[in-house]
Amino acid sequence: MLLVNNYKRRKHCPSETDVIPKSDVENVVPINVNEGKIMSAVVKADSEPNLIGDCSKSHSLPNFISKHADLKAIDSKTLASLMNGEYSNAISKFTVIDCRYPYEFEGGHIQNAINLYTQDQIMEHFFPKQLDSSSSTATMDVSISQTHHNVIVFHCEFSSERGPKMLRHLRSQDRKMNQANYPYLEYPEIYILHGGYKAFYETYKNLCDPSAYVKMKDDKNGCRQFRVKSKAPSHETRYGQSQRLALKTRSSNLF
Repeated sequence: MLLVNNYKRRKHCPSETDVIPKSDVENVVPINVNEGKIMSAVVKADSEPNLIGDCSKSHSLPNFISKHADLKAIDSKTLASLMNGEYSNAISKFTVIDCRYPYEFEGGHIQNAINLYTQDQIMEHFFPKQLDSSSSTATMDVSISQTHHNVIVFHCEFSSERGPKMLRHLRSQDRKMNQANYPYLEYPEIYILHGGYKAFYETYKNLCDPSAYVKMKDDKNGCRQFRVKSKAPSHETRYGQSQRLALKTRSSNLF
């Protein structure tokens, strides 16, 4: 397959726009997907590595590759500038997703952040219509999108595990629900906050509410409780057979 062979020749470090892993192309993408359209997106991503996930434009924020080579990262200074309106000409709306456990979040968080620490919470927040039990499929209606090109920033305490995990889950499900409209994404511009809440708090206490920092290890009992909950099976085991079958027909984990 031309698409697979082209992917094998790619040499740059994978990024948020490296969208066609070999295993996914060979094992998951159905034959009725427009290969020419996919090929075009892959070539465009190769030639312009700073494109957002749907290849429609470059990233709005200065970014870099951290230890998570597949994710675009921003630093605390960039997030503070975003919060202070310095990117308002390019970004109309942004959301900060705090993936720490509730006791950490309540002890101090970035102003206006939303606390989502399980895969179910991610799905319920970002894809409420797709999880409506009255829907027979999980197909995204691209014509009525209200959130396209909004910026989303994920983080946890250090942005080492929980934040990246939830970010990848959002992108994975977004790809599944929009396979028929590839490379369209409902949420194409997403970042990980380098250093997490710890790094942000150290420099921008005035942008935290309350201005405090509770560590994950500060509540060992709570940590165990919420860790178990955060690893519980996702919505695919709880939302009915029709929803599970709909999701299974879509490609897996295309980033």
